[in-house]
Amino acid sequence: PMFLPILDFRDHGFSYGLRASFVDVTGKGSRISVPFTWGAHKRIAGEYELRFGPGKRARLEAAAAWLRRDNPFYDIEETRRDASAGLSYELARPLRATVRTGLADVAFGAGGDRFPWVSGELTLDTRIDPNLPRQAVYAAMRVERLAFDAYEPATRVRTDLRGYLGLIGQSVLAVRALHVMSDTPRPSFERAL
Repeated sequence: PMFLPILDFRDHGFSYGLRASFVDVTGKGSRISVPFTWGAHKRIAGEYELRFGPGKRARLEAAAAWLRRDNPFYDIEETRRDASAGLSYELARPLRATVRTGLADVAFGAGGDRFPWVSGELTLDTRIDPNLPRQAVYAAMRVERLAFDAYEPATRVRTDLRGYLGLIGQSVLAVRALHVMSDTPRPSFERAL
């Protein structure tokens, strides 16, 4: 097993915890991770990944998670349970295509919803190590369909652009642009923080 501390600070608070990972449990190329955080984000999850096929270009992913946090905009407690699975394939060295599906159950104050979702994503990632990127770019575009029960279904498009430039010594300048849009108004618990 491998253990990694988690320290995260965002505008809505500080979270801390631990990630335990186990490799090659279900065969070569597999990994099981269990992240646990407390603080602003109380979260526990089980995550599974299996790389397979020629050159390990295909990847199967599955996850189940429980999350509780206070929404800083509405000042309402949110509890979310998610389960998802996906398959991705490396089309060329920096280019990967992914399809995912899942089910989310959200309690948001006195409201909430349970809804399935499906997504398709195309990612260009020249980072050799995502934890220590240098002289690299990351660009991803995801299209999601959210089929709410109590609200109008929505199609959401998320674009994430990042650039990393190595400076003097170990310092790296990182720049990120994130854009999220939807074809219909989404419920409060699905709006970007």
